[in-house]
Amino acid sequence: MISSQTKNRRSSTVGFFHQTGRIWAGVASISVVINILMLTGPLFMLQVYDRVLSSGSVPTLVVIGVLAFSLYCFYGLLDMLRSRILLRTGQYVDARISETIFKISTSVPILIGPKAANLHPVRDLDVMRQFLSGPGPSALCDTPWMPFYLVIIYLFHPLLGLVATIGALIICLLIGLNEWTSKEPTKEAQLQTSTRQAMVDAARTNSEAVKAMGMVNALQGRWRQQNNDYQEKLRRAADTATFFSVLTKTIRFILQSTMLGVGAWLTIQ
Repeated sequence: MISSQTKNRRSSTVGFFHQTGRIWAGVASISVVINILMLTGPLFMLQVYDRVLSSGSVPTLVVIGVLAFSLYCFYGLLDMLRSRILLRTGQYVDARISETIFKISTSVPILIGPKAANLHPVRDLDVMRQFLSGPGPSALCDTPWMPFYLVIIYLFHPLLGLVATIGALIICLLIGLNEWTSKEPTKEAQLQTSTRQAMVDAARTNSEAVKAMGMVNALQGRWRQQNNDYQEKLRRAADTATFFSVLTKTIRFILQSTMLGVGAWLTIQ
C-alpha cells in the first residue's frame, strides 16, 4: 500500500510537469510563428525580382519593403519573447527543485560513502538550468520545420529541392561527426576540471599542514602537471569543435550560393 506521503510527492511531481508542459506548448506555438516569419526574406526577394524589377515601380518596392520590415520586427519581438520565456523557465525549474537537490547533495555522502565524490547534484542542476535557458529548446522547436522548408523548395523546382536536401544531409552528417569526435575530448576535459578543482580544494583545506611540511613546491609541481594536462585536453576539444563549426558554416554559405546559381541556371533554361 502506497503511503500518503508518497502519493502527495507523486501528485506534486505530476503537477510540476503539467505546469512546465503548458510553458513548452506556448514556446512551441511561438516557434511556429517564428518559423513562418523566417520565409520573409526569400519571399521579399522573389517579389522584388518578379514585380519590382520587371515593372520598375518604386511605390511597389516601398510597400513591399515596409511590409518586410514590419514582419522582421515582429519576428524579432517573438524571438526575444521566446528567449525570455526560456530563461524564466530555467529559473522556475531551479527554484522548484533546488532545495530538494541541495538536500540530496548533503545526504549522498552519508548514503553511499566515498563514491559521492563523483556526484555533483547541484552542478547537474546548474547544467540543466543553463540548457533550458539557452538555445537548445529553441533548436528543438525549429528543427522539425526543416522538412516543411524542403517541401517549399521542391515546389519551386525538383532540382532545387534535391540540392537543398543534399546540403541538409551533409550539414546533419557534420553535426553528427562533431558530436562523435568531440565527445571523448570534452569528457576528458571535464574530468580534468574536476581533478584540478579537487586538488585546489584539498590544498586550501590543508594549507597549514602543507606549509608546515614544506610541500608547497611539490604541490606546485603537481599543479603545473595537472594544469598542462587540462590545457591540452581543453585544446583538443576546442580544436575539434571549432573545425566542424567552421566547416558547417562554410558549407552553409556554399549551399546558399549554389541554390542561387542553380536558380539562375533554371531561369536561363
